[in-house]
Amino acid sequence: MELGARLRIQNEEFLSAQKTWSRYQHKLTISEAERQHYKRLHDEAEKALRDTVQEVKNQRALVLHNVEDAKAFMKIMPAHFQDHGRLEQVEVYAELPSSMKTAMHKILGANLYLTNTV
Repeated sequence: MELGARLRIQNEEFLSAQKTWSRYQHKLTISEAERQHYKRLHDEAEKALRDTVQEVKNQRALVLHNVEDAKAFMKIMPAHFQDHGRLEQVEVYAELPSSMKTAMHKILGANLYLTNTV
């Protein structure tokens, strides 16, 4: 699976696990084993997302093949990419609306540049 898609999927899984964990962490009607199960799922999803973000930072360029991957990257970028690591370029192989291009340029800042190849 390509890195941009994996980043999107890991983020979706983390957000789902986070929502589930926040719903059940203080619920009195579940057992301690169930509580630990939801906490473990949350922690595993968080670690998988962190690992994928680190893998992106170790690349010189990130290729995003569709608008969904670009949207996910834009949501993840502010929280996880203050330090860009080796990442210098984001290539998008999809037609992005001009408002999305503008937002992406603002998020990427001067350190990274966006190449829209469509």
